[in-house]
Amino acid sequence: MKIVIVGVSASGKSSFARELSKKINVPTTHMDEIMWNPGWEYIGDEKTVAAINEAVKKEDFIIEGYIDKAARVNLFNTADKILYLDYPGWLSAFRYIKRVLKHRKNPRPELPGSPDKFSLKFLKLVYTKGEVGKLEKLLKENDWNSKIIRFKKPREAQEYLQKI
Repeated sequence: MKIVIVGVSASGKSSFARELSKKINVPTTHMDEIMWNPGWEYIGDEKTVAAINEAVKKEDFIIEGYIDKAARVNLFNTADKILYLDYPGWLSAFRYIKRVLKHRKNPRPELPGSPDKFSLKFLKLVYTKGEVGKLEKLLKENDWNSKIIRFKKPREAQEYLQKI
């Protein structure tokens, strides 16, 4: 099983991936864990793409998070399923604020050494779903419709997990 989970920041990709991983016993690769060194130090595009390409070589995988544009086509072609948490911007913005409050002192498990910091600019990006514009375009330009499962509400994603 080769699964990619995408969506705007703070939509719940990491939590969804952890639950799915437990259900189907497939390890999860968290992009935040790959892309960031402690202190929010970005490793760079080249290393990020190399890490994604390495993860894709596994027999089974769940990869969740922001996928670098240079690796998207290869990853999406390789995937059996693309699970898209396509929730309203206001919901992800609300979740972003909750996440910052929860993890401003204790970083998320996939980001050791990188506590969350509030950014008004990032909040606006999440609220307007600015991160997914290029993703949407790429999905429309390619023939992956049979692989894509789009969840418009968190309840739909939970129902999907319950059916597994």
